[in-house]
Formats: sequence, C-alpha cells, structure tokens
Amino acid sequence: MSDQAAQDEQQAAQALRQLAARYAAIFETPGMAMVICEQDTTILLANTEFERLSGYSKEELEGKSWVEFVAQDNLERVKEYYRASCIDKSALPGSHEFWFLDRWQNLRDVLMTVSPIAGSQQSVLSLSDITQRKRVEETLRQRNRELALLNLVGQKLGSSLDLDQVLSTVLNELRRLMGVIASTVWLVDPETSELVCRQNTGPHSQVLRGWRLAPGQGIAGWVASNGQSLNILDTRTDTRHFKNVDRRTGVELRSILCVPLVVKERVIGVLQVVDTEPDRFDPADLTLMESIAASAAIAIENARLYEQTQQELAERKRAEDALRQHTLELQARNEELDAFAHTVAHDLKGLASRIMGFAYILEEDYAQLPDEQMRDYLNIVGRDSRKMSSIIDELLLLAGVRKMEAPSSRLDMGPIVSEALARLSDLVKEYKAEIIVPPAWPAAWGYGPWIEEVWVNYISNAIKYGGQLPRVELGATPLPGPPPQATPPLSSPPPAGGKEGGVVRFWVRDNGRGLRPEEQARLFIPFTQLGQISAKGHGLGLSIVRRILEKLGGQVGVESTQGKGSLFSFTLPDSAG
Repeated sequence: MSDQAAQDEQQAAQALRQLAARYAAIFETPGMAMVICEQDTTILLANTEFERLSGYSKEELEGKSWVEFVAQDNLERVKEYYRASCIDKSALPGSHEFWFLDRWQNLRDVLMTVSPIAGSQQSVLSLSDITQRKRVEETLRQRNRELALLNLVGQKLGSSLDLDQVLSTVLNELRRLMGVIASTVWLVDPETSELVCRQNTGPHSQVLRGWRLAPGQGIAGWVASNGQSLNILDTRTDTRHFKNVDRRTGVELRSILCVPLVVKERVIGVLQVVDTEPDRFDPADLTLMESIAASAAIAIENARLYEQTQQELAERKRAEDALRQHTLELQARNEELDAFAHTVAHDLKGLASRIMGFAYILEEDYAQLPDEQMRDYLNIVGRDSRKMSSIIDELLLLAGVRKMEAPSSRLDMGPIVSEALARLSDLVKEYKAEIIVPPAWPAAWGYGPWIEEVWVNYISNAIKYGGQLPRVELGATPLPGPPPQATPPLSSPPPAGGKEGGVVRFWVRDNGRGLRPEEQARLFIPFTQLGQISAKGHGLGLSIVRRILEKLGGQVGVESTQGKGSLFSFTLPDSAG
C-alpha cells in the first residue's frame, strides 16, 4: 500500500469515527439495531444491537452488504425501497417491514428506516425487531377470532333448533378459523352405542356422513368411551387411529384434535378437527375446542329433545287422525246400515207384501179367478219378484264396492257395453227404445264388471225416463285433462297409467223431459242420505255409480235442460299411449 493510500484510509477511518461520535447519542440506543452504510449497501459501522440481531461481530460486519440479511422473497422490494429512500430521494418518510435472515438462517420480522446523511454518500439504517410484537398481535387476532367464533356458536346454537344447519355453520367456521382440512361431529346412537357421523366438512364429506364406528373404535370412539379429550400429534405413531377413514377418503390424516360432547356427565358424541400435517394443535386449540363442545353439547341435546317432541306430536296427530277417520267410517257404516234398513223396510217390504197378497189370493181363489185376471196377478208377482231381486243385487253390489279393491286394467269398452245392452234387452223391447252406439270406443283404465254396472244404470234410467219413444245415444269424448266438475270433487285421484292427466268422458244422452236444477242437485247423493232425500227413480243406482267411480278415480256428472233431455257422464283415466 502506498503512503497516499494509507493516508486516505486513515482519513476515512477518522471521518467514520467522527460520524459515529456525532451520532453516538442515538447510535447505541437500546433495542435499536443500526448500521452506517455506503450507497452501495456496504456496511461501514454497526452498533451492538445489530451484532446481536445478525449474529456477527462488528469486525465481521464491516465490509459486508446489509442486503445479505434480507430474505430472498423480500429482496427486490427492500432494495427498491432503499434506492428510493437514499439515492432517488423519491420515497416518502417512513419505515419498511421485511424478513431479516440472521447468521443461523433464523427469520425475524423487522421494521427498517433509512436516513440519508446530508453532504455524504452514506445512510443510517435503523432496524427494530418486531417479531415478538407481531407474535403478540397475531395471538391477539387469533384470540379475537376465537372469541368471535365462540360468540357465533353461542348465537347459532341458541337461536335455532335445526341441528344439521347449526352444526354445519359451526364446523365451517371452526375449520376456517383453525385452518384445518376437515371438522366433524360424531353422535352416539342410543340404541347401539355406535358413533354416527352426523355432520362434517372438508374433502369427501358426503362419503363419511352417516358412517358408523363401533364403540371404542378409532380416536373418536376412544374419546367417546373414556370421556377425555385427545390431541394426537401424529397418527402414524398412535395405534388408536382407525386407518379405514384415511382409506375411505383417500386423505392421510396426521393430526387429530378430538373432544367429547358431554351433557349431565353423559357423553353424547365428539367434536373433532383433523389435518394432514403433524403436530398441528396446541393447548390453546384444545381449550377453544372444549369451550365450543360445551355449548354444542347442550344445543344438540335440546335439538334432539325438540325432534323427539315433534315426532311424538306427529305420531299423536296420526293416531288422532286415524281414530277420527275410523270414527267417521263407523258413522258412515252405521248410517249405511240405517239406509239398508230403510230400503229393506220400505222398498223390499212393500214388494214382498204385494207378492204375498197376490199369492194368497191365487192360493185361496184361483179356481174362481178368470184366466185373464190370473195372468195379470201372476205378471204382478213376477214383476215385483224381479224388482226385489234387482234391489237385492244392487244392495250387494253397493256393499261390495266399499270393501273390494278392484284391479284396474285396460278396458275394451265395446264388449262391456254389448253385455250391458244384452242384460237390458227386455227393457229395450218393453219401451221400444232406440239405442245408438258408436262404431268404436277409446280405451280407458278401470274394472270391467263395475263399469258394466255403470252402463246398466245409466242406460236403464235413460230408457225409463226418456221420451215417449226413448232415444238413447251412447258416446265417448277423450279430454286432455280433468273435466269440468259437474259434481263435487271425488275422494280418489285417478290411478297412474296412460297419458299423464288424460281422461275419457263416457256419456249417455236421452230425449226425456230434462231435470230441474234442484233435481240435478239430488242426483249421485251418497247412499247414506237416501233415507233423507229421494231423487225419484234414480237414487240407489246412481249412488252405486258414484261409489264405483270414486273407487276407480273417476268422476260422475249430469247436464240437463228442461224439455231437451239429459246427459249423464262418467270419466276414467285414458290408457292410450
């Protein structure tokens, strides 16, 4: 080294000492790490606190670049701040936070301020170690989040009896707050003592929901059986962990924190959080979980009691409804028995009395009776006997319709109508009736024998109460949906089958005098009311028709105008398609 160079070095050292002396009052401020550096970031002088922060002695620090202590992912940002502060002079006064890397590669959170020295190319860097402060702040934030969660849990658990909704909210908040992969509530099945996954969050949550663990099985089973909390740091070293959970979800769990749900010293389930990283939970996490579990256990028990109460109320209501329905059925049957008695007492008894009277006359006076009068008496006996037989058949049919569940099938209406007309052939001849039948019929769903009875009733009434020479027209009209209701709604919905909503309206039109509105209102009345109201000539038969159509899911109807005849109809589900 030349004498001049040596002299320059001495002068520089002297200037540095003078600079340090000038800043001596603040350079060794306790807790403040400081360095004086060149613009190129070379350290000229470091104080004792910077030695402690960096792990290097003052002699080792001289000549180093302070940027060596900046964490790599902060480097460009910090260099830009330094350049703007002491070279470009464009930065606003302030400090900058970054991760400081010491001699042993430990990271510390520091706050740096750059102060250029006037009249020189040097700057003073002041660094405050805020790692502990940041930890305290983060701890406070974490505790605030925990308090917020506890408050939320208290509100949710106290404001709703929808158990699944409450548990879902709590588990999602717990998972978010603790940063875990999943959270779960397992509840004890009182009948089997198994643990049932009632609600859970995280990957494959649907796979686990409803899954059962045998008593004592797995970490959750152990906690439920022993009533003690567990903090499993690593499942690989704990034989109590049930590996099937990992295999079922495809996720290996490493850390498990599980606490019991206890009500009145009775374990009703467990609350559990899990993660894929080992050693995830600390005592503070356990305290938080136990606080949440205490509130959750009470809410779960309340919700269970509420559900049980609702079930009992629903069962009681069903029982009351069943009893009420049974009472109504008994009442209807009693009324029906009264109606049967009325029919037997009046109609059958009247006919039987006439038959017995003429039979007595024939028995006592047949030798003196003229042949013509004897034939008239025998015709009366025969006609009344047929009426009695017809009434008895109708009573038996009416009773059978109530008890029997008819098997519906696709109907070919042509043969059914032909059979009904064959049964009425004598009546057709007697009244010289004209019967008009369409060449083809649409198909429908129903029970053939009953539908034949419907046609017999409709056609016989049209003949008896038609015109002087009855003209009876039969027909059918497919409808896209339910027909306009000419009678009160019937109790049974149409059975499934055929086009959805499609029906066929079958009808019989006569050329009689027609019916007044008050007469129409008395048609199709329930059989139990026949003793109170009588629609002359129609009552019993049309009561049978209505009951048949109720059983088959159809409707009955009538349209009539005085002087223009009547149209009686019934509907059945369409079987086309």
